[in-house]
Amino acid sequence: MRKNIFFVFVAICASIVTYLMMDQEKRKRFLSRFHDFMVGIKLKKNEGFPIDAAGDPALDNLDNADMVSEGSQFGVQYYNKVKK
Repeated sequence: MRKNIFFVFVAICASIVTYLMMDQEKRKRFLSRFHDFMVGIKLKKNEGFPIDAAGDPALDNLDNADMVSEGSQFGVQYYNKVKK
C-alpha cells in the first residue's frame, strides 16, 4: 500500500514538473522560485553558525582561544609520545 502511494505521489510530481517545463514562461518562473527556495534552505541551515567568531580570538573570547591552543597541542604531544 505504501509503495503504491509513493509511486502515485512521484507520478503526480513528475507530471506537474513536466507541465511547468513545457512553456518557456512557466519554466523561467518555476526555476526562479525553485532557486529561491533552495537559497532559503541554505540560509536557514547556516543561521546558527557563528562565522563572525571563527579564527579571530577576541578579547572576550580568550579563554576559548587558550583551550583550543592547549587542545591542539595535546594531539601533537600524544603522537610524539607514542612514536618514541
